Amino acid sequence: MAVAALNARHTLQACFGIAFAILLDLYFLRNGFTQPSAPVELSRSVLLWIAIAALIGAVKIHPPAVIAKILARLAYIGLVSYPLYLVHQDVGLMFFNWIGVPYSDTLYPRLLRLFLAPTVFIAIASIIHTFVERPLIAPLTGLLSGKRRRAGSAASFPSPAQ
Repeated sequence: MAVAALNARHTLQACFGIAFAILLDLYFLRNGFTQPSAPVELSRSVLLWIAIAALIGAVKIHPPAVIAKILARLAYIGLVSYPLYLVHQDVGLMFFNWIGVPYSDTLYPRLLRLFLAPTVFIAIASIIHTFVERPLIAPLTGLLSGKRRRAGSAASFPSPAQ
């Protein structure tokens, strides 16, 4: 939301939101908090800070057309971001336990998590996006907006004038 505020030129709100996110993360890091299945560690925090910087860059920097074309391919991750959010932690823990990669800060498990996790989770999120999300967008939007009613449903409710 802070990056959206930055895009809307609400600089003070944006700075407050970004500072709050980073300070909260530092608080968790310093006090040894854990997520449901993983400790909050420095590499996670650094990745979060890089992601914040990348979002700010995406909002504020307008790259040349050649670079924009290359970066446009990364927009796909935005399309699959909600399914990616849903599967990344619990499915990730199950997946890495299944293939025998312990949660450890040693080099081999960390490299496997770093390179294998994005590939596997983006693939799973793509499947969910393609076969669940996309087919349901139009019917659910119609249902929630009231524009799509079942045949005969209007006749079953009397109008207020009757």
